[in-house]
Amino acid sequence: MLPAAMLLLATVPPGLPLSFSSLLHCTPAVVSLLVYLGAGLGYALVASTRPDDACGSARAHYLATHTVPPRIAAALRRGNVTTGMTPRQVSLARGVPRTRADADNGPVWVYDARDARTPGWLRVAFDEGRVATLRYVPASETSLLPPATP
Repeated sequence: MLPAAMLLLATVPPGLPLSFSSLLHCTPAVVSLLVYLGAGLGYALVASTRPDDACGSARAHYLATHTVPPRIAAALRRGNVTTGMTPRQVSLARGVPRTRADADNGPVWVYDARDARTPGWLRVAFDEGRVATLRYVPASETSLLPPATP
């Protein structure tokens, strides 16, 4: 007997009339359901738990279609930000910033730090369309963060 049919038989309450022909009629649906659930479980086991991993395929496409210096390409592959990146590259690496503000020299973007053991923020300052400075801001120094922009 098919394993799915045995599974179906094991879940049937005692006393319920069930013939072999009706069981075979239900088997394709049961097998399809098991395959669907198994595929979902397989995806769940291999899928990344990083929230920014949705950008992974976008980063790969960007790197395949643009000429990028090796240092910046390596940072993009890791999902990190480095000096010299464009705003688009920073967005591909880290996603949408928590806050954006305009400073004297250019925009400032703030991201949550990835290290949960040392809470804080990553402050990314742009100058002339490129990342000029990166600074880790500890959670205790909120005065160094730009005000939130609506």
